[in-house]
Amino acid sequence: MLLPLPRKGGSPTMPPKRKKQEEEGPLRKKAPIFTEAEPSRLIALYCEGRDRYHGRFRSGSRSGPSERQSLLKEWASDIPLMGLAHRTPEAIEEKIKNEVRRVQKFIRAEVRF
Repeated sequence: MLLPLPRKGGSPTMPPKRKKQEEEGPLRKKAPIFTEAEPSRLIALYCEGRDRYHGRFRSGSRSGPSERQSLLKEWASDIPLMGLAHRTPEAIEEKIKNEVRRVQKFIRAEVRF
């Protein structure tokens, strides 16, 4: 009867992914799901600053934060003022990308019919 060889640096019973999580410390809590008010506010903010969000660098601003980064930071500080969960600029950017994709998908479906 052949026994499996033990893995290098770990026990043969514990998968490496779990071991890595244990080394990193406690698992992070997930952010709460976006409420109805948050995406509505984000869409309004995005529509107001769309040109700045998708614009190019202004002269002399290549060394500092881009317009997109500054807008995301501003929007991330605006959303918690509604009394809801804290949102990072990365979470805001991901939500905006997803909402834009949803709208584009809807528009493509409407154009076909």
